[in-house]
Amino acid sequence: MATKVQYDFDPLEDLDVELTNDQKDRLLEGVSDYLLESILSDVGDARSPVSGRAFPKLSAEYAKEVGRKIATLELTGDLLDSVQVVRKGNRLRVTVPEDEQGKADGHNNFSGESALPLRQFIPDAAKDQTFRPAIKAGIKEVIQDFLEEEGLV
Repeated sequence: MATKVQYDFDPLEDLDVELTNDQKDRLLEGVSDYLLESILSDVGDARSPVSGRAFPKLSAEYAKEVGRKIATLELTGDLLDSVQVVRKGNRLRVTVPEDEQGKADGHNNFSGESALPLRQFIPDAAKDQTFRPAIKAGIKEVIQDFLEEEGLV
């Protein structure tokens, strides 16, 4: 079986406040929206949402073919359009559908078999990776803002 490119995490694991199911739904939706926007923004800026570093530049030949010099993972747009943050209980999963898994592994190299330059946009939990510090801080801010709006802190 091919390596699944996905990252599961619980953004509420350190929360010491009881939430209703409705509050959890709304909070996880807000975190999900923020995270997806952050991933797409970083990739659009040719930066890894995992490491925070710039993606390796495109080769001169490939840059000529696609008409740009920076790597934004947008040859056809299918891969980035398919990135999803889905709820799994109280956890969130960042992944792509089955038909985009090969492309995702090519750039993230979860399998260790890709010859492509590493352009990670999904953390590899098996390597203890997570999102870059600014994204993690943004998630905490979304949570804090929600708790304040709900009068829970």
